[in-house]
Amino acid sequence: MGSLLFLLRRWHLPFGSFTFVIGVNYTLMFLMTMDDSFRAPFTLAAVLAAGFIADLLYAALQPSTVNETALRIFAFLVPFTMIALYIASLLLTHGLWWQIHMWGGVPFVCGVAGLFLSFLSHPPALPEGARG
Repeated sequence: MGSLLFLLRRWHLPFGSFTFVIGVNYTLMFLMTMDDSFRAPFTLAAVLAAGFIADLLYAALQPSTVNETALRIFAFLVPFTMIALYIASLLLTHGLWWQIHMWGGVPFVCGVAGLFLSFLSHPPALPEGARG
């Protein structure tokens, strides 16, 4: 999410950018761990779907340095969606030994991490008279 937030800070991205960045990143990780990854090939489709959803969210919310509320929502929803779809693909194809608290909570924690990263990449303005 950090690299995506950096891209958001610098440029207005065309549709498909998030699918491309997320897809390339996960595909390389998928190929790096070929022996384990080929046991769960649907995770690749799930992460590509999450990239497409990120593009839809970007088009709908228009997050930017001007629209900070949309940026914070976007920064939470992208990692949340990606990990939720990843875990759902594992649940539907292989099953998980994790308890529901774990596979239900991990996407939320990832979303919170994305939200916190948005405060690092796009810090709120300091109040008048504050020292910085």
